[in-house]
Amino acid sequence: MDKIFACGVPRTGSTLIWNILVKAYPGRTIIKKHPGSWNPEEGIIIGSIRYPYDTAASCFRTRIVGDKGDGIDVQGTRKGLISELMMMTNNFRCMRDLVDNWGAIVLRYERFFNDFDYIFDALEERIGKISQSVKKRIKEEYSFEAVRNRLLDANPGDLRIDRMGVSHVALGYPGAWKAIIPFWGYDTLKKWCDPLCQEWGYAN
Repeated sequence: MDKIFACGVPRTGSTLIWNILVKAYPGRTIIKKHPGSWNPEEGIIIGSIRYPYDTAASCFRTRIVGDKGDGIDVQGTRKGLISELMMMTNNFRCMRDLVDNWGAIVLRYERFFNDFDYIFDALEERIGKISQSVKKRIKEEYSFEAVRNRLLDANPGDLRIDRMGVSHVALGYPGAWKAIIPFWGYDTLKKWCDPLCQEWGYAN
């Protein structure tokens, strides 16, 4: 099984996991997927999830800043929020299938948020040893501060805070959903997110 899949629910840090895998295991085939848009195949699957409320808020924020190219009529609206919740729920359900039927291991965003040793331990247990020098380079390149500084350099001006938020670096900390979701969306979020919290062992 040469292929390794970084297959996370969108907005749960799957890009970070993919980048770490590429650096940690050069020469291996590393493929990034999202559960809801993938027909699973043989390989090692490293999944990622995040507190559903925060996941939904991050998805909604990308819609607000136009990161998806959606029509203006759904940006920042209840319709847009429900659309994101539907897609998120489907991805969580597909992740469950990857765990139950394909042996995927799941890393939780709250555990690996700026804690690379947690990621390294999980990868080494499943895939193989990572040298100390490689670990050091990964920590330097993908630390919270390093990513934040790159985003500030790439997105100067008035839009940089929004772009930082999209990339998990301003409002990416655990429990940030109330700073993103308007009050009118709280009940909608509860309806969709509480069942996922219960299924995946998150407090709601």
